[in-house]
Formats: sequence, C-alpha cells, structure tokens
Amino acid sequence: MSWFVVGKKDFADASRSRLLWVLTALFVLLVGGLAYAFAAILSGGGEAGSLGFIVFLQSVATFFISIAALLVAYKAIAGERETGTISFLLGLPVTRRDVVFGKVAGRSLVLTLSLLGGFGVAALILVALGGDFDPLQYLLFTLLSVFYGVAFVSVAVTLSSITASSSRAAAAAIGFWVFDQFWSTAVLVVLVVVNGLSMPQPPLPNWYHVLAGLGPSAAYGNAAGYFLPPEFAEQVQGQFGGLPEWYGLVVLAVWLVVPLVLGIVRFQQLDL
Repeated sequence: MSWFVVGKKDFADASRSRLLWVLTALFVLLVGGLAYAFAAILSGGGEAGSLGFIVFLQSVATFFISIAALLVAYKAIAGERETGTISFLLGLPVTRRDVVFGKVAGRSLVLTLSLLGGFGVAALILVALGGDFDPLQYLLFTLLSVFYGVAFVSVAVTLSSITASSSRAAAAAIGFWVFDQFWSTAVLVVLVVVNGLSMPQPPLPNWYHVLAGLGPSAAYGNAAGYFLPPEFAEQVQGQFGGLPEWYGLVVLAVWLVVPLVLGIVRFQQLDL
C-alpha cells in the first residue's frame, strides 16, 4: 500500500497549500450561485428541479472541472523534480509506480472534495427553494462529474511525470485543455476535407460522431444524457449522432486508465 502513503502525503501537502480550500470555495460559490439563480429566478422559485438544474449546470461544470483538475495536478511530480524533493520521496520505500499512482489518488481526492462541496451546497439550495428533487439522479450526475474530473487529473499527473519543470508541465496542461476544447472542431474540419471541402448534409457519418466523442469533455456531455429529461436527452444524443451514453463512460474510463499506465511506464524510464 505504498501508493496510499504517497497519496495521503500528497493530499496533506495540497491541503496545507490551501489549494483545497480555495477550489472548494470557488466551486461552492459558482454552483451555489447557479443553483440559486436557477431556482429563484429562471424557474420562478417553485418549479425548479434537479433534472432541469443538471441541464443548466452541465456546460459550466465541463469548463470549471477541467480547468480545476489541471490546476490541481499539473505540478504533482514536475514541481517535486524542480525543487529536488523527488529524490527524497524516491528514497523512501516506494516505487516510481507508487509515486505516480499515489499522486493521482491524492490530487483526485482534493478535486473530489471540492466538487462534492459545491454539488452538496447546490442540492441544499434547490431543496430549500422548492421544486422536484431526485436525489439519486443528482447523486449519479455528481459522481459522473467527479469521474470526469479524475480523468483530467490522470492526464495532468502523466504530463507532470514526463516534464522536468512546472512551467513545462503548465504548458503541456494548457495544450491538452485546448486540444480537448477544439477536438470536435478538428474532427469536423477533417470531415469537411474528406467531403471535398464542403459541409455534408445531415445525417453526418457515424465515424464522425465516434471520433468527435473521443475527447473527455465530449464524452462527459455524451454520458450526461443518462441524467437528462427525455426531451433534453434526445437533443444531446442528436449532437452525438445517437451514440449510446455508455460510449461516453467508456471513453472517460480510457482517459483515466491509459494516461495513468503511460505515466507509470514513462516515469520508470526517466533518469532523475
């Protein structure tokens, strides 16, 4: 369980740096404010429901969670290499695999607590202001959001493990975020080129939807169809060409596991 020791220490370090409290406060203010606006203003007070709030929140959550996860994790290993403390850490009875896995676990816990705090406060506001509230569906959407955030943490720690300085890790994290945000657009450009530099008429080919859904944010949006009201779910699934929601879950799982494995393999090969 050496990875657990690394993760526990990493979480404690993040807590002492006040990163946990700052992220929690920001997310609580953001999601709590959105919950109040949705329940008290947009829905007229008594008509607010958890399903409608999920629709209202999902795009904002996509943006915040991805940035927060990268911010939490990009210095996880690169920062220790830069300061030289990585030598002390590896001098303990832990392997390099333990370091990478423990860093992912510790930083994921930091992010998870922040997200649970924000979603929890929003739930209390929705209940207090009335309306239909489905606790199970809201909980499942919260867990999906945590899953999405942890996938980004895995990517960020991997990028941190293969870079020698915090600045390079930050640049790599920003590059990945830009890649994720514009991945669907890039696939659309490929479709236009393949179609003779013209936009094809709907329905678009299946391969386009499959490729466009490979980005973590797109996968999160696709999987969120599980928790949307039928009329909204149809609209969301229409954007993904009818791809099943489980496809988004599988893609998120790949983004969690594959970078973690690559990070472990590459970190074991580095000359520190």
